[in-house]
Amino acid sequence: MPPQHSYARPQDAPPARYFVADSEAALHARWARSAGRTLAAVQGAYEVVHPGRHNGGAGPDFLDAVLRFPDGKLRRGDVEIHFPRSGWRAHGHQLDPRYAAVMAHVVLGGPLQSVATVSGGVPTLRMPVGPSGETRACEEGVRLAGAAIGQGHELLTDLALLRWHSRFNDWRSLAPAARLRLLARRLGPGAGAQRLHENWQKFLSPGDDMQKFLDLTGCGENAEPAAAGGRNQLRRARLLSAVAYRTCVAPAGLPDNGWAAMTQISGQLGHLGYEPPTRQFAVEVAGNWLIPWLAERRGVDGFQQWLALPRGWVYQRVKRLANKVGLPAPANFGQQQGWLEWEQSLCAGSLCQACPLSG
Repeated sequence: MPPQHSYARPQDAPPARYFVADSEAALHARWARSAGRTLAAVQGAYEVVHPGRHNGGAGPDFLDAVLRFPDGKLRRGDVEIHFPRSGWRAHGHQLDPRYAAVMAHVVLGGPLQSVATVSGGVPTLRMPVGPSGETRACEEGVRLAGAAIGQGHELLTDLALLRWHSRFNDWRSLAPAARLRLLARRLGPGAGAQRLHENWQKFLSPGDDMQKFLDLTGCGENAEPAAAGGRNQLRRARLLSAVAYRTCVAPAGLPDNGWAAMTQISGQLGHLGYEPPTRQFAVEVAGNWLIPWLAERRGVDGFQQWLALPRGWVYQRVKRLANKVGLPAPANFGQQQGWLEWEQSLCAGSLCQACPLSG
């Protein structure tokens, strides 16, 4: 379980009208009270007729649940619930015959790709996060959202908290080699991400100092910018390599604060004579790698410093959503993460049923 976050709403703030969880047990409790709720999935809307019996032993989390599928038919089967979205494959359920009767995989947020069992494919459903009741039309929902956020409502902070737990568990559940691969794929220089990861695997060694490491990985001064995807991509590759080196080889000297750690690493690159990448890219690396990684490794609560990071890139889809609600673009990293979670988890496809402003 991740360390408890220290975020708390001010006492005079309006109570949350939507569901935020920081453990799988909280999701189980939510599911047990979900009868009559509608869940969103790629295939359409699923209604929970009966949540089933909680299984205290091995196998699926809930047995003999009853769902109304998008085609209107009732089906009885088992339900598996995961807090980290990657839990299905990480736990090997796709190869386990005990999960052959699972008819639904339930998660809190994020992508809704179907998952495999030994007997076929299973839809992934999103846990309902709003109160029960009639769903408002989107136009009314975004109008109310704009008013609520404008009055200091904690909607964006709570949505950012969902995203923080997702990021934290992404890094928490991975072996070191897989973490490096994810870093290279998520933030690496385009088509060079695979080469970057291979170099990290080959040359990460406690005996190398940062200068030697950068030279060996092809990210030093002699590297050809064209081979790395251009001058800007080469600068990004250098920073990523420096972050990978420090976190894997010499993490003890890094501050607990992820932005301070990023500043330290960027300063080291400068002392070696390398031009650092843009501040926006450094923010993305700190938010997507350094702060969640340091929090998981050291058992500290990184949510507040993650939330307070300076603003990096402002994505066009965030600008569009903020404009739709009638508010300015995010002022810092934490606000942007709240907008991204809203856009990804609540405003995609037919997910109006999950809107925190429904009811």
